[in-house]
Amino acid sequence: MSYEIATCSYREWRPEMGVPIRTSRGAPRGWQGELPAWAAVYPTWPMRQITDRDEFTRRYLARLDGYGVEHAAADLAAIADETNADTLILCCFEVSLSERIWCHRSVLAAWLSDRLGIDVPELGAHR
Repeated sequence: MSYEIATCSYREWRPEMGVPIRTSRGAPRGWQGELPAWAAVYPTWPMRQITDRDEFTRRYLARLDGYGVEHAAADLAAIADETNADTLILCCFEVSLSERIWCHRSVLAAWLSDRLGIDVPELGAHR
């Protein structure tokens, strides 16, 4: 892998971090510049209604496992090639992830880390 992967909120992302990748169904209003979308990892609409963290995690991991790490790795490689990126930043709307504030990008980062054997750090305020 000739690129790195990290996560961040749209609000906390800065250009020097790397190329932002949209992992959310919606894009931020007024976003300026490039924002490649990775639709395969968007949570489904029914998942967005789940408030229990464990239940959400179980369903989202099942979605990711169904898609497969091989497809995910190929998607990321293609995005890195298309954008000439050294670092891909997987973005969504949640700011400053912590034990109290969580979202799908933390689950996605853990899944990629586990399946690909790589570090996927959070670059927001709560690293």
